[in-house]
Amino acid sequence: MALDRDDRQTLAWCETERDAICFCATQLETPDFHAPMRESDGGVVGVEVQRRRWESGLDPRTGDPR
Repeated sequence: MALDRDDRQTLAWCETERDAICFCATQLETPDFHAPMRESDGGVVGVEVQRRRWESGLDPRTGDPR
């Protein structure tokens, strides 16, 4: 996976190596939210809704717990 220059995140602000590793692991697990998804009932889930659901620990498509 290649990162665009604008998508790079500086790790200099992390207090410890452990913080930097945790930050990187979280970013690698986070899917890209660039396009709307379809819900199971056929409705559209927007990108922002997907991102909020993911950050809340929910499935981005259904809103159910992961």
